Amino acid sequence: MSDDRRVGSDNALTVAMRALQLRGEEVPSLLPSTAKQLFQLFSRALHKAVHEEVLINGTYDVSRLLRLTPGGRSGGPEVFALTGGPKEFSRATVQRPADHFVRDDGGVVHFSLEVRESHDSPLELIAYNFEVYFPDRQPIPFVRFDLNDRGHSNDDLGLRAHVHPGHDDIQLPSPLLPPLEALKFVLYRCRLRRDTPRS
Repeated sequence: MSDDRRVGSDNALTVAMRALQLRGEEVPSLLPSTAKQLFQLFSRALHKAVHEEVLINGTYDVSRLLRLTPGGRSGGPEVFALTGGPKEFSRATVQRPADHFVRDDGGVVHFSLEVRESHDSPLELIAYNFEVYFPDRQPIPFVRFDLNDRGHSNDDLGLRAHVHPGHDDIQLPSPLLPPLEALKFVLYRCRLRRDTPRS
């Protein structure tokens, strides 16, 4: 394929991806009005996962690992960061499960998101990442759902919201996920639905 045809195809794909991204962002907001209320929803969901033995953590781990911090990367008193456990860039074996959220199948869950409070509207979702990784790299190294800040280079490509299916350099379009739904997805889904993978 000639360079001109490739550039034309890339431009057409970018336009299509931006249109797809806009459709994905039309999901109605399911966010509460304050960061503290969102923190409480996450706390309840994580305690439920512990009670149902989806997470092997103890209930006391939820209060240690779930954090609400004013400011976040974006700064400002109206911005809050909500984090769940440390991000392990190496995705190494977890030596102490109490330091991470660990699923019953060995998957390690961590997440972070930023929201902005407003006096007259629900929270604004600024960015997020929700990941489950498997230290033994089976059945897949990891799955991560990302929403980048506006103005990120992925925004220009129509991939502000995307999923990484096991490789940091592979991005597939994703709808903008309400944070609580994204949390439940990495807790209860991203699992094999059969005992052995298809050959």
